[in-house]
Amino acid sequence: MHLKMYEFVGSLFGMSVRSGILLNLDFAPIFWKTLTKEPLKINDIRDVDLKFVQNLESYTKAKLDGVPED
Repeated sequence: MHLKMYEFVGSLFGMSVRSGILLNLDFAPIFWKTLTKEPLKINDIRDVDLKFVQNLESYTKAKLDGVPED
């Protein structure tokens, strides 16, 4: 399903280039960076999923503090 979604966006890009009509696509930076193979930063993920980043930071802090995983 994700591949079909990328193909659809690719089709939109192609139609835009061929027709000369500019698209105002407001995608999150994580999408553009993934598309252009730029490295992601934690703030890129935070913009999309704040809870995930908070959980990741809590896990990282606990691990550094020596809290056992179980």
